[in-house]
Amino acid sequence: MAEAKIKAQEKIQIIEDPVKAVRQTPDMYVGQLNSKGFLNMYREILQNSLDEIIKGHTLDKNITVSFDARNYTVIIEDNGQGIDLNVLEKVFTVLHSSSNYNKTAGSGNYSSGKNGVGATITNFLSRFFVVESYRMDGTAGKVEFEEGYITKKGFQKIKCPKDKHGLVVSFAPSEIVGDIDVDDVAVEELTWQLCHLCSIGTRITYNAITRTGMKRKVIIENKRGINEMLGKICEKPLFDPVYFEFDNGTMEFECLFTYDLKNMDEAEITSFANMCPTLGGTHVDGFLDAIIKYFRDYMNKIYLVNNKKLSVNAQDIRTGLRAVVECKHLFPLFTG
Repeated sequence: MAEAKIKAQEKIQIIEDPVKAVRQTPDMYVGQLNSKGFLNMYREILQNSLDEIIKGHTLDKNITVSFDARNYTVIIEDNGQGIDLNVLEKVFTVLHSSSNYNKTAGSGNYSSGKNGVGATITNFLSRFFVVESYRMDGTAGKVEFEEGYITKKGFQKIKCPKDKHGLVVSFAPSEIVGDIDVDDVAVEELTWQLCHLCSIGTRITYNAITRTGMKRKVIIENKRGINEMLGKICEKPLFDPVYFEFDNGTMEFECLFTYDLKNMDEAEITSFANMCPTLGGTHVDGFLDAIIKYFRDYMNKIYLVNNKKLSVNAQDIRTGLRAVVECKHLFPLFTG
């Protein structure tokens, strides 16, 4: 019996190397593998640049994204404050390293990050990952990684062009991510969504190379926020969209809704939590509960109060509903 217990204990494996640990179960860190896993990796890096805009660390609101659909290479460049050169390597090799731990109520800093692992995970799951940091004091540095590990070059000081500042991140996914089938249009669509969840005036220059090698350039500009999202899911609005916004210092909520006369089917809701696309959630449940209660009470207790033959139920109110629901929280709780 004792011998059996010893043998059982010998089978326990402890992975102390964080790169190996992440690559052992990569889906645990990016949600899913394959195409969706790659898009999550891309989103993590783009959101870091968008956070620079949200936090007010940029002189303007411009970001440049380049994507090559032939090999899934991504380059994202912002003009924020860059990363302190003393910790440039650590930020992308140590899990749970982030400036988002210092959020305070009332600051309006509803940046997307929480755990401080997004960019690090993308690095660990990339075939190559290169970061260039240009600081406002005129200094600049660079680190290069291969399959999650820093190359022999180590940290390198590089020349900082005049008036240049911000971060440039280049990467391509490792084979460990799985089979990827993502074209330039899919990356553009995700970029468009994230841009319209950021500050009004955010502008992303999207440079793409298609699978056939054709180059194209698209300017994505956030002029009306989530208002522009509703047009993608509603063909013929019954009325001008109704907009609500709420901010109590620790949580911001905004939603926009109307009804689609051309498609009176089940409700369609586009939702986000801290700039991450969501499939339902408590923010969506709360929105639906409120909409259903309000219209059901109004119709049954006021508008149809004298009509005993008609009554409105929850399904009536859901039919044809089109909405965009976004929630941002200083300290979000992720359930998956």
